[in-house]
Amino acid sequence: MAKKTQNSSGASTGGSAGEAKKETFFIWLKNIAYINDKQRVGAGVYKVASVPERLRRFDATTVEIFEKEIPSKVIAKIARWAGINPDGVEDDEILDKVVSDFKPID
Repeated sequence: MAKKTQNSSGASTGGSAGEAKKETFFIWLKNIAYINDKQRVGAGVYKVASVPERLRRFDATTVEIFEKEIPSKVIAKIARWAGINPDGVEDDEILDKVVSDFKPID
């Protein structure tokens, strides 16, 4: 199973008390979804400073939101969802491969 670490892009998967207090959220969007009346975002895992309010209203079959870190067990699920075998792969390696820029597709 994957191990808790911190990836090179600063994605914390096992936080410590001395880390900065900047808000960080990870969004696992499982389907294309509207973030406002006109813009959509594709399925994927995103690291953001704030979560669009509209995404907070979706249920867990569409989106999962994590504050500061993603539990190792969920990272393994995300890896399988993305077609990556998580066995023997550290969490930071998985996140480096799956975390994308949060930008609308239209």
